[in-house]
Amino acid sequence: MIFKGRESLKNDLLGHQHTAVTNDNIEKVRDVIRKDRRLGVRAVAEEVNLDRESVRRILREELNMRKVCAKMVPTVLSDEQKECRKELCLELLQHIENETDLLNLIITCDETWIFMYDLETK
Repeated sequence: MIFKGRESLKNDLLGHQHTAVTNDNIEKVRDVIRKDRRLGVRAVAEEVNLDRESVRRILREELNMRKVCAKMVPTVLSDEQKECRKELCLELLQHIENETDLLNLIITCDETWIFMYDLETK
């Protein structure tokens, strides 16, 4: 195919992906992810009207995020987040010191999903 005298669009597609990573698009993606961290790359791309590769690049390189347990989370905590985590841990330690039975009241379990496969019914 020839487009405007060119035989290939390969370089144009690569250039488009880089030009899609603008401050406005980064803010749009950040706002969508803040509203619902469970959205996938495809849903975010549709919401902000960008291609999926540009959204992936923005999430990975610009926002330093990755997918963990079906949620987008920051890979590196900010100073404010570190301070908040520290305060919560100190508060939990105080509760443990004041209430010696606190840890005995915690129930943990493993979520295991078991699916039965019946060869007869497929």
